[in-house]
Amino acid sequence: MKFKIFGPFDIPLDEEHKNWLETADVRNFWNQVVNYDQPGLSNACGVYIFGMRGAENLQRGVASRTLPWYVGKAERLSFAQECFNGRNMNIFNKVISQTYRERGTPFLFLLARIEKDNKTFSDPTTEDYPGVAFVEKMMIQMSMSVNKNIVNTSFTADAKKTFIPGILNSKGKMSKQTQEFKRVFGIENQMPIQLTGDKKQSPLKYEIYGPYEIPFGKIGNNPKVIRPCDVENFWRNIESKDDDLKNKRGIYIYSLQKTKLTIPWFIGSSSKSKKLGNQAFYRYRDMYAINQIFTETYGKQGNPMIHFLALRNKRSSGNIQSNIRFVKSVLFEYGVQINGEILSDDVNEMKMWRDLHVEGFVNSKKGQPRTSVKKLKQLLGC
Repeated sequence: MKFKIFGPFDIPLDEEHKNWLETADVRNFWNQVVNYDQPGLSNACGVYIFGMRGAENLQRGVASRTLPWYVGKAERLSFAQECFNGRNMNIFNKVISQTYRERGTPFLFLLARIEKDNKTFSDPTTEDYPGVAFVEKMMIQMSMSVNKNIVNTSFTADAKKTFIPGILNSKGKMSKQTQEFKRVFGIENQMPIQLTGDKKQSPLKYEIYGPYEIPFGKIGNNPKVIRPCDVENFWRNIESKDDDLKNKRGIYIYSLQKTKLTIPWFIGSSSKSKKLGNQAFYRYRDMYAINQIFTETYGKQGNPMIHFLALRNKRSSGNIQSNIRFVKSVLFEYGVQINGEILSDDVNEMKMWRDLHVEGFVNSKKGQPRTSVKKLKQLLGC
């Protein structure tokens, strides 16, 4: 699943109506701008990003900033058929006329899905393309980090009601645990995303625990293996510090620490019926994965560590499990950029990342990026 980036393509507006888009503007955009630069791109599928370039003569205010405003996907319809549908035209025109008040320039980035020959654009399909929705979600998340007023409603609903210290809807001074957690995932230099929505909604608040060193013993000729008795000792030690952590729901992250470098290697979560104390370590897959990583990757050096991202909410809700999946996917997207071999208890998500190639972002070849890639990364604050 490969995606190639094109743009930004400025959307020309007629001189008689500089504050809204019309059908004629769209037709000129595809014929005179996109297809002139990249023949056939308008008939391709993939992900698109609508943005506004701020007015150069303004020093302050939203209209002076270049920002992404909407992220969408085209699968069953081509870019030309999907990008400027009736709903999108209303969204785009509202941003152009009400937010920028004729003082900015609208543009589109197109992330086109490429076939296995690495040349041909993917055509519209009767079924969903693997990877398109995944890339859309990733671009929405990245856009949120630079524009809290992004128009998208899908995916942002969970983000607006979730509080993660130092990462999402967080205020105040960060604890040392939070700083260390952000460092592991490579987000220590980023400001927390502020998207808090309806105050009437009950927020889902997470708390960061760790890192805790995982004890290990010796089995046969292997000098360092995490054994069941080591797990029991670990939880006994945790309970002496926080007797409630074991009974909370949330996410756990195995990492390996060598000198001052800590690399995330596995992300798992509690299930509907099991809490953190019943899930972390106790599944064979978890134990096998962390022991394989520890012995094969770091050998006799380094220490296995674990972080917990636990829900503070004690109430039970049908939305909690969905929210945990959302938070885990956010962490996985950060983690895979630090460690391309990171594992997850969600096999489908993990396979998606392994097979995905997004130019300049995911599993991309090293080297000098094209101008389109540079400009998109600049737009998204990368």
